[in-house]
Amino acid sequence: MQLSDLLPIGRLGKVFNNTGYISFRPSELFRPALFSSKKFFLIFNSDRVFYVTLDKIKFHQNKFYLRFVEDGIIEELENFRKPRVMIEKEFYYQSEGDTEYHRVTEYKVSFKGEEIGIVEEIWEDGFQDRLIVVLNDGRDVIIPDVEQYVERKDSKLRTVFLKNVEELLEL
Repeated sequence: MQLSDLLPIGRLGKVFNNTGYISFRPSELFRPALFSSKKFFLIFNSDRVFYVTLDKIKFHQNKFYLRFVEDGIIEELENFRKPRVMIEKEFYYQSEGDTEYHRVTEYKVSFKGEEIGIVEEIWEDGFQDRLIVVLNDGRDVIIPDVEQYVERKDSKLRTVFLKNVEELLEL
């Protein structure tokens, strides 16, 4: 699992009345239905990541409070404040009704019936995702993840099928 495979859905705040519940401040991507996942990542900083299980949720005075199964989270909050709460992109998009979303890191890449490389990484921003493909000859190429270039993604074959990329491959 890489950071690029996750989406931030909010941040943790303070512990609520020594009950084990921690305040949760949602981000714009948050939907209450995401709590059905029960599995989240807490990113305290670049080298402090916890994979946690949601135990219980409280909604009090228009605020969410979360309690996790795992120990040590409250102690970690004392040292590192306001960790990001993140969820797997695949779960997020499928919960939003996008059954076509698949994490394609390490998928083979096919163009005109030939396997030309592998997806090494995905770069993201608010505009569009870009697939970083390592070609069979060792070169890297950046392919925008848009209909113009990505014909389809096949999760059974673990392959991304490309089209219209002749000029991108020549760079």
